[in-house]
Amino acid sequence: MFKKIGLTVLILSLMVGVAFAGGVTDSNNGNKGDIFVSTGENNGNNSVGEWLDGSSFKGEKGDTGATGLQGIQGVKGQNGTDGINGTNGINGLNGTDGKDVDPITVDNLKNRDITLQNNIDTETTNRKDNDNLLQQNININDSDSKLRDNHLQDNINIESNTRSKADNVLQNNINTTNGRVDQIDKRVNTLEQTQGIVGAEIRLYDSKKITITTFADYTANRQMVDRAGVKITYKIGMSYEERELAKLNKRLDKLENIKTQKQNIENAEPYFTQSGLGIRSKF
Repeated sequence: MFKKIGLTVLILSLMVGVAFAGGVTDSNNGNKGDIFVSTGENNGNNSVGEWLDGSSFKGEKGDTGATGLQGIQGVKGQNGTDGINGTNGINGLNGTDGKDVDPITVDNLKNRDITLQNNIDTETTNRKDNDNLLQQNININDSDSKLRDNHLQDNINIESNTRSKADNVLQNNINTTNGRVDQIDKRVNTLEQTQGIVGAEIRLYDSKKITITTFADYTANRQMVDRAGVKITYKIGMSYEERELAKLNKRLDKLENIKTQKQNIENAEPYFTQSGLGIRSKF
């Protein structure tokens, strides 16, 4: 008894809902995937229109995007539990027959379709023109980029050649400097060795206080004349030779005195005088 009452109330609610919800009045039969397009004419709660192929509203296919990176495989989830089976719904009531479509509405829809197609064609043309302009700009940028790259490469080559030449000059200078340093080391080593000297000296003037000589020294290590010049010697004290000469002069003076005395003795002549004996000598 209660089930029948509940079913009756449900049917009445659906009928009232349909009556208040209104409907549509189409001019043709729709197919799967069709879209209902309203003409803008409404009869109460009913909208007037027709079913159109949904594929006609598709825009131009865009460019294929770059393939994205493959994501990391997710962790396999646990199997969910089966849901509870729902109860069977109640069959709805048959809808009312639609009204015939007004020819004016059909013409308006055709005009809209033409306008829509014109807009699509215009958008397609503009898109192609923009794509061509973009491609031209890309080509210009590529050409400018190539010119800049070539100019940069030329500058790099010039800099490399200049740097190479400068490096060669620097290396030559380093080699020359190293050679000079080696020569200096050899000369210093030679100078630090014990020198074998052969010297010659010529006396130009000699007096009691001053002696002037010219000299030249030859080193056997370097095989060259090491020194040459004039030497002036000022004598402050007596030399060994002078002291020996002084001693010799004194001895000669004594000998001369002895000789003189001997001669005087030999030349002496005794004689007698009235007062006594006298000696005469010849000088």
